[in-house]
Amino acid sequence: MRKKLRVAVLMGGRSPEYEISLISGKEVLANLPKKYIGIPIVIPKNDNKWLNNLLEAKVDICFIAMHGPFGEDGKIQGMLDTLGIKYTF
Repeated sequence: MRKKLRVAVLMGGRSPEYEISLISGKEVLANLPKKYIGIPIVIPKNDNKWLNNLLEAKVDICFIAMHGPFGEDGKIQGMLDTLGIKYTF
């Protein structure tokens, strides 16, 4: 039996589109196929404690469900690259 992939769904962030991102993230989690384990990672508007949650979750890949600055401008992608964490495009 194949191991289920652990997928962190990143949502929220420092964008005016914070609330929309939460809705997007919840929809992604609700619709992940059963072969994945969805792990919600809510990124607050103004602290970095979420990063410890992400690192402790030992995920296989991140799905970025963030909108606007920090989600669509390459910053979160660059940080994940630096950490060696795979993500969807």
